[in-house]
Amino acid sequence: MTAPLEDIRVVDLTRLVAGDYCTSLLQSLGAEVVKIEDPHRGDHIGEFGGSVNGVPVARHLFNRGKRSVCIDLKRPEGQDLLRRLVAGADVLVESFRPGVMGRLGLDSAQALDLNPRLVWVSISAYGATGDRAQAPGHDLNYLAESGFLDRLVGTDGRPVPPAVPIADLIGGGLIPALTAVSMVLRAQRTGEGGVVDASIVEGMALLPSVLLADLTAGVHVPADGRETLLGGAYACYDVYALADGYAVVGALEPVFWRTLCETLELPELVPLQWHAPAQDQVHAALEKAFGALTKADIGRLHLDEGACVSVVSSYEESIAIRRDSGDEWTVAAEAGFRAPGLPFRIDGQRLRPAAASPRRGEHTRAVLAELGIDQSDVSALAAADVVRAYDDSSERAP
Repeated sequence: MTAPLEDIRVVDLTRLVAGDYCTSLLQSLGAEVVKIEDPHRGDHIGEFGGSVNGVPVARHLFNRGKRSVCIDLKRPEGQDLLRRLVAGADVLVESFRPGVMGRLGLDSAQALDLNPRLVWVSISAYGATGDRAQAPGHDLNYLAESGFLDRLVGTDGRPVPPAVPIADLIGGGLIPALTAVSMVLRAQRTGEGGVVDASIVEGMALLPSVLLADLTAGVHVPADGRETLLGGAYACYDVYALADGYAVVGALEPVFWRTLCETLELPELVPLQWHAPAQDQVHAALEKAFGALTKADIGRLHLDEGACVSVVSSYEESIAIRRDSGDEWTVAAEAGFRAPGLPFRIDGQRLRPAAASPRRGEHTRAVLAELGIDQSDVSALAAADVVRAYDDSSERAP
């Protein structure tokens, strides 16, 4: 199969989840991603999570299939190497705070003068302009400032930090990747590149939803998320305790609601689906009914097939379900562990992700050779600590 982004070269200057995931998506679709890493610390995504056989699992997941080149961008010689790479690239993705790239000798305007077809993607917390442009932050900050966290509340009303970095993955990963692909298509059609300024906070705050539509249109929205349709105000869309876990009901359409009520032998609830004064009564009836059921009962009663009912699965259970399905959704990694595959199919086939992440600086010599730099000059740059190049294929940097 020909990968959709084959022949597209991406210069990746990102660190951590947001930018790493953006460029990982581009790589998984066939782009060649040249990851520029600091010679001393590299991409510190590997400092989080576990390791197997000396390989940080997070580094593998986010950087597999990329080519790693170690360059000190604070050195004039390193900045010159970056300019030479950018001259032949289709996309550059960076996730520094606004202004950092200019201090490293190459801002977006200079890059487009050098390569008019280049698509420059900047991923930052709050975007390149505004009072908050230079403020630091992480996923929990972005969720808080986007309004998203305010709707993720526990039973005590306190916002609950999600264990998954939602804002990084969506606002800093998926949205910039989609925009980059669109801009590449424009550049191929017109010969003109451009600059993408992606704010992670805006990416979350402006995600389309009924709630956002109401807010921007001036429609009253309850301050308490539990009082909204998708927050559990109505019994047809809520979470219920089972005897051995939890289940969710997403029976918004009348046909699903009727199936649910009839299966639970509660036909008297059918006409009360949208009757606001009766919701306490309806909730109580469903809480009693679900409390007498187990996870296995949901499938036995076919509630999951006809009533929009789902058991709340742990990550471990979700993985087991996919493993037992027979679909090879995980792939073997070079270091002896398995990692998630790609969450889509093209022409009926699941693309096979790269089997390994690069050693830090593994491709320095090869990529610089492609720029016409003699290997003796690479050795001199390495001796001067401008670049880092691994000559021993058994050596692995974290």
